[in-house]
Amino acid sequence: MLYLARRYDEALAQSRRVLELDSVAQGRAGRGDLVRAYLWLGRCAESVAALESGPVIFPFLRGYTYAKCGRRAQALAELDRLGAEARQGRFVSHLALAMIHAGLGDNDRTLAELDSAYVERAWGMFTLRVDPTFDGLRADPRFGRLLKKVGLEP
Repeated sequence: MLYLARRYDEALAQSRRVLELDSVAQGRAGRGDLVRAYLWLGRCAESVAALESGPVIFPFLRGYTYAKCGRRAQALAELDRLGAEARQGRFVSHLALAMIHAGLGDNDRTLAELDSAYVERAWGMFTLRVDPTFDGLRADPRFGRLLKKVGLEP
């Protein structure tokens, strides 16, 4: 929640504390929160290092982090990997794909994936209004319509 409130310094401190207290978190959400906190503080080297030091629970995070840190080829490779998983019948959320496309700055594709995420009733759609991942879409009228459709705008 600190991340969504854009309190990145506090999110970083809390993520570090969680990892100190809970070794299981190192392979789960705690590491992902650390990656995002570094990323939004503009500390790409530390974000990528945290990302690559172990597994993270969020399926979008690898591709999104690579995209935001200028590693376009690696972000695209992650999209390919998720596409292959989907073709093999594994569930891949359209919200995860939207996040990676947002990191790449592809607003049209991001919005298309968000529309599909709405149809699939993706868990994270309730954060669209505040999630910094989608800041690049805020001025786009299509994003405003999506927020309204989701029920996040009057």
